[in-house]
Amino acid sequence: MSTAPGGVANALGSIFRTQRVQVGSIAYASGQTIPIDIPRGLLLKSVKIRLSGVYNVVGAVITSWNSEAPLGLLKRIELKADGRKPFVSTDGQMLYRRNQFSREVPAELINTTLLAIAAYPFSAYVAVDLESIKSINPVFSYLDTRLYDNLRLEITWGSVSDIAVIGASVPTITGCIADIQCEFTTEGFEHVLFNKLLLSDEVAITATQSALRLPVARNGLLQSIEFRTLRDAIVDDTLINNITLRSENSVLHMDHLTWATMQAANVSEYGLQVPFATGSIGARLSGYALHDLSEDFDFLTSLDTASLNTLDLLFDVTLGGGTSRLIKMLYTYLEPAGR
Repeated sequence: MSTAPGGVANALGSIFRTQRVQVGSIAYASGQTIPIDIPRGLLLKSVKIRLSGVYNVVGAVITSWNSEAPLGLLKRIELKADGRKPFVSTDGQMLYRRNQFSREVPAELINTTLLAIAAYPFSAYVAVDLESIKSINPVFSYLDTRLYDNLRLEITWGSVSDIAVIGASVPTITGCIADIQCEFTTEGFEHVLFNKLLLSDEVAITATQSALRLPVARNGLLQSIEFRTLRDAIVDDTLINNITLRSENSVLHMDHLTWATMQAANVSEYGLQVPFATGSIGARLSGYALHDLSEDFDFLTSLDTASLNTLDLLFDVTLGGGTSRLIKMLYTYLEPAGR
């Protein structure tokens, strides 16, 4: 036991705290949902997922790759306890970019841009963060696994069409797995106040309009909203002109915020390191924007949706070409932790 100045004993550096566990792996099975049990007993900070495998393009024609392939294979990632509503329910792309907003740099994402007949290795890394990274007190949202009889991660696998536009025949995917690790801690049980929820939604754009309305679920404190814009599975910055978030039909939490300026602000606010062209500085993250509803990264100041009668997103959008135009959202909520 070490001693602090003044002779007061403390446990600095002398006790076990962090534990990182190799949970196992989930083998690829196109279109299937496969669970894996998460160990219980400690505070869960994060679930780490590394995707890897090989595309085999043999006698098939790849017309084009979708944005951020191979993340489309992680079609749905869910973290559930006791069969209740998921703590996490989203897709690989949204989580990957949410990680980048939290950690500034993009994680591993290895894919090919080539279209020829060949075997192409791929890999990608995403983290399901239960701790609120960058917040003043991340421990407030660690997940107390002792409170549940079972805790499961479920991956719903996508198909080749979720990562590429294919031609005459379908490429195969071999050796594909999602390797799962968990990060726990033994300290901080008394500080946990909230469960962190990461929940997705989406809305289709079917016409040019100034107020495409989407009701927002009222699930507790709303900390942030991540937006993703897609035209035919490719990220596109021309779909949204501006965004408004309105409660009680009159209170504006986001007031006609222009898309490009939101993205430019994100680069500075979150220290994003995005590849950019020669001669430019601080390139925007194409297809994504994040709006934080808390003040000064203190999630206790997040928007209390439970006290509202209505909460709506309003999008000013331009239809443009293509056949499918989507806006996807990843909401970060905080609900009171059970005891």
